[in-house]
Amino acid sequence: MKHFETLTQLHQENGWLAPRIPMFSIVEFEQSAALDEYITINAFVIRYKEESNGSHAMLAFHTPGESLLLGKPGSPLGCKLIFIHEEFIIGHVIGTYIHRLGLFETPDADKFLRLSSGDVETFCAFHNVIDFEYSNFLDEFSREILLGHVTAMLLYAYRFTNVRRDAETMHMPQ
Repeated sequence: MKHFETLTQLHQENGWLAPRIPMFSIVEFEQSAALDEYITINAFVIRYKEESNGSHAMLAFHTPGESLLLGKPGSPLGCKLIFIHEEFIIGHVIGTYIHRLGLFETPDADKFLRLSSGDVETFCAFHNVIDFEYSNFLDEFSREILLGHVTAMLLYAYRFTNVRRDAETMHMPQ
């Protein structure tokens, strides 16, 4: 198992372009090349994989230092990964939501959340804005815009999983 302290190390080791922001990166791949071993990294990881028919997608959250297998050589991944170094969130409201919502603390067996087609559209909209900001702009507003959209994504993921599960027992105000 390899451990990476920084996103730059992870990118260099795997032959990826250097991250545009040293503590935040987005990686998309159609299939993995040599990522068949477990890694750990000091970053939060959001992993998204849409099914080929577009009917649903899987979403997973991984904590810093958690053992993570990204894929087997040649296996179709078709996934998008967002890496957020734990120091990047210091002083931002996202840290409060990460702990309050508990999405990153789910047991391994429940890591992947199944999203419906409507949920996929919402998640893709957030991911597209995050990717656009990451790819096109780097200024004094970038950190807030990136983390703000990731925070909204986390809130929607929480809603998708918990509110639906509890919908029958919830009382909605009239």
